[in-house]
Amino acid sequence: MNNKRHSIVEIENSVEIIRELVKKRGTVKRKLTLFSKYVNSLDGSQLKGAQKAELEERYEPFKLLIDQFSTLQDELDCYVLDSDLDGELLEREAFQNQFYAVVGKVKCILKDNSNPNSEVQSRTSNHMKLPTISLPKFDGSYDQWLEFRDTYLSMIHNSNGLDNVQKFHYLRSVLTGDALQVVKALEFSSDNYLVAWSLLENRYNNDNLLVSNHVKALFYAQSMNKESAVQIRRLIDTVLRNMRALKTLDEPTDTWDTLIIHVVTSKLDFSTDREWESHKSTLPKIGKLKLSQLMKFLTDRADFLESIRPQSKQSSDSHTKKQSVTKSCYNTQR
Repeated sequence: MNNKRHSIVEIENSVEIIRELVKKRGTVKRKLTLFSKYVNSLDGSQLKGAQKAELEERYEPFKLLIDQFSTLQDELDCYVLDSDLDGELLEREAFQNQFYAVVGKVKCILKDNSNPNSEVQSRTSNHMKLPTISLPKFDGSYDQWLEFRDTYLSMIHNSNGLDNVQKFHYLRSVLTGDALQVVKALEFSSDNYLVAWSLLENRYNNDNLLVSNHVKALFYAQSMNKESAVQIRRLIDTVLRNMRALKTLDEPTDTWDTLIIHVVTSKLDFSTDREWESHKSTLPKIGKLKLSQLMKFLTDRADFLESIRPQSKQSSDSHTKKQSVTKSCYNTQR
């Protein structure tokens, strides 16, 4: 009696599990149908920029449906009766046929509308073609935010020739790392573009953090390990970029000359530092040293090193060639 009752309970549980799995499978099938209708509504040969961007965004989550369906179908196959397996096999085949037909159509549409350039090609309201503009990437580093923000606002955000869907597409395409995570959960839509940009500004428009990161970038700039035009220019770029950012953040950088000169000279290699000490003696003895004087010296030094590098290389090559000829003649004489 107990065995019979236990068997009935198991059957009832199996029926309930099957019912739940069929319900979930139906949801996945409806998603496939909806996406299929959307793709069929597109004029594949004449997609506008916004339409192409929207299709790409919708296509990403759609590709997961095949795995979701397969998981549910595999579970169903474990619970249904053997006599029902043929019917379940037909369900699987029908879904796969429809899914891969849609995938094939999407790939053809995207291929026909592909743009070989990864640059922005924006148009004004009168359809005049503008020059192509490369967008900077932003990975969430605070010391890059101000430069990225100002460039992006100028190129994309304030453009009257782009709608919000296009702007959202470009925004997502240039964000990486932590910055991308800030907006990744937002559904791709016109309204959500303003939400996404607001989230980024709230996250990175933090003056205290920005100041701290730009000051750190100055103090922890990479030191020069040898006299090199490349390393000098890298140091110059680091100093000027961060000082400009700090000035934008209303820091009194005009009074920091003595401090920043000390920081920069501590990064110089022995030869460059020696040249700077010698150069200082030629400067007018009026007032304190200015950072601009050090920057000019470093720029001139880098120019000088670059001007003599080809000659040094040519001289070295000539010397090597002369040694080779001498050795050859010596061997011939022997």
